Amino acid sequence: SLARVTDDYLSHIKSLGSFPLGNIANFIIVAATLILIKSRSLLPELSLSEEEEGSIADLESRLNLYKIISATSVKLKELL
Repeated sequence: SLARVTDDYLSHIKSLGSFPLGNIANFIIVAATLILIKSRSLLPELSLSEEEEGSIADLESRLNLYKIISATSVKLKELL
């Protein structure tokens, strides 16, 4: 579930300890978007701005692309 992904993602970030400063902003954006999605699932009456909806759609698109790439890489590995 997305709630578990959010919790796992935040736990992973906490476990890193030392983290490259240049990457922190990207991770904060993803973490904030995941928390927003989790909040929306817990509070269905929560209304979101267009920017928030766009952030969620962007993250969902990137996660779907990641899923496709991961599945493709497994198949390529088998072929090689």
